[in-house]
Amino acid sequence: MTLALTSTTDTATETRTDSPTVAVDVDAPWRTTAQTRVGIAMLWISMAAWAGWLGWRLSALPLEPRAATLVSLLVLALEWIGVLIGVLVAWGLLSAAGRQPDHAPVRYDRSHRFAHVVTDAVGRDHSDDVHHDVRVAVRAAPRVRHRSRADWVVAAVLADSPRRLAMVTLITIALLTGVSPMPIPPALAVLTWCLAAAAMAAAHTMLSGNAIAIGDRLRWTYSSLGEIVVRDDVDGVAPRRWVGTVAAVVALNLALALRGISDRWTHGLPAMDAEHRKVVMVVALLLVLGALYTLATMPTPQLDNAHLVARRLEERTARQSLLAMAIVAGLVGLLAGLFTGDVDAADGDSARIEHRVEAEWFEAEPLAVVGE
Repeated sequence: MTLALTSTTDTATETRTDSPTVAVDVDAPWRTTAQTRVGIAMLWISMAAWAGWLGWRLSALPLEPRAATLVSLLVLALEWIGVLIGVLVAWGLLSAAGRQPDHAPVRYDRSHRFAHVVTDAVGRDHSDDVHHDVRVAVRAAPRVRHRSRADWVVAAVLADSPRRLAMVTLITIALLTGVSPMPIPPALAVLTWCLAAAAMAAAHTMLSGNAIAIGDRLRWTYSSLGEIVVRDDVDGVAPRRWVGTVAAVVALNLALALRGISDRWTHGLPAMDAEHRKVVMVVALLLVLGALYTLATMPTPQLDNAHLVARRLEERTARQSLLAMAIVAGLVGLLAGLFTGDVDAADGDSARIEHRVEAEWFEAEPLAVVGE
């Protein structure tokens, strides 16, 4: 079975005007020897840093309550899968030494450049439907015993977007249910995570001969969210790469708003202590920033059909308004949640709003009896 990838957002009414061009010289190696050496070094640095981060995550797994343990294990599993995907992609790019993409110069869609460069590197063609490719790969997985390197690499790229969707869903559920995927990490663990992510991105850039830019993988995982969930684009509505990313921003911001408002004023959701609330809110904020970066760097969809212009303008206005309101609500919830004190855990009624007053009591000296 041959797996392939492509963008599914090109319809008869959509055009892209700002997709970058990656030119490849067919008479020269795809990357230089220096780029190969630097890419391999960055890959080893990334793997060592990821080992340190994931080691801390394993040591900090909560033992109770069960909901927190389950969420932490699921998030940790998604992190492991993300590291494995990064290593497999680097493996595929490394195997393309001296090989060229099928077309030169190559014009890649910015939103799907990561996936298309990798499939070109392993010698696979672009297909027409990511949604279809994921379904085919999942159904065929139990029947395929012997996979080539290209099969593993393309399967890894296919799994990256569902992994992002699962992460967004889990963090949204964690905000609403009052659980955190981890305690507050120490500064060294945070620095290790940053080094691991940066080194992996640099490895992909070097091993692809600069065909993959920093941020391409992040953009790919968010822009293909809608394509994974929905089968086809809808005429007069933004392409799935836009709709899926906007939906991720809205869902996370609404969860942030509900959590912050609940812990600050209404106490309608299950109570969270300040430490766990800050961690899950920061994780959600990072996911929101990644989605907003994707929206800011993707080509703006254009509409050619005159009879759909009015409908597209109405849809774009509604989408932008919904996005703006969700971001404002999320900021309110974020500020309220980060600056909210602990909820009284001994109080049996978590929905009751308390007001504590501390008073000092002074004992009055006895009055002297006149005449004594």
